Amino acid sequence: MNKNYRKLILITVIPVLLVILTVNFVNAKVSKTPQNITTYELYQFEEEGQFKVELSKFGVKDKLIAKLYDVFPEGLGNIGKSTKSLGITASFTRKSYNYLDIIPTKPPVPIRGKVKTLDVWVWGGNFNYNMHMYLKDYRGYVHDLFMGNLKFFGWRNLSVVIPKTIPQGEPYVPVTKGLRFVKFRIWADPRERVDRFHVFLDYFKVVTDVYRQKYDGDNIEKIIAKDILKSDQGIYGNGGGKNPSSGKTK
Repeated sequence: MNKNYRKLILITVIPVLLVILTVNFVNAKVSKTPQNITTYELYQFEEEGQFKVELSKFGVKDKLIAKLYDVFPEGLGNIGKSTKSLGITASFTRKSYNYLDIIPTKPPVPIRGKVKTLDVWVWGGNFNYNMHMYLKDYRGYVHDLFMGNLKFFGWRNLSVVIPKTIPQGEPYVPVTKGLRFVKFRIWADPRERVDRFHVFLDYFKVVTDVYRQKYDGDNIEKIIAKDILKSDQGIYGNGGGKNPSSGKTK
């Protein structure tokens, strides 16, 4: 076997071996990260008075309608057991970057665990509006996440994946720091009609990792969270892990 042939083999084989070793190392690291993924609803939109709607500068307040209707997306099937949805009708006096905010009337408790995704069913009437979700992290910073454009007909499930740039914990006990849902904001395209806009919302849920590391003395982490820091993190048993829309424990 001549030297050139040996060099060719080394040049070809070594990079392949390095890639295989890297992939195995990454997979090993990923597999060692335990998770406990669960899904639960944040709001079912089954009770009046859970949300208030605020309009931007050119909104017509006396024409604003926000109430529950006996309609729901068939795509839910029996999963959500929904019987109602929140319907909103709004209008503005002039074209602009108009918006409406859909805000919980009660201060929301932190979402349990480390949130993976959030989604809500939205009925669109083909209006050129964009929907955003606002979340607050444990440091008090509010994050604006784009959910999608509402220029479509009927019900769609709009979702957001929580980016890793949004902190949901720290390396000190208590480790987990839940996110809080602040509001939905729906922006109008400045060229869209302003005399009327309609949207319906139903079944707002979360997919989250509620895993909590077990170790000798992990109960002290719960004591620090609950009794000393007065944390309302549901993952440590505070607030009972309640669903803010119904008060039911999941």
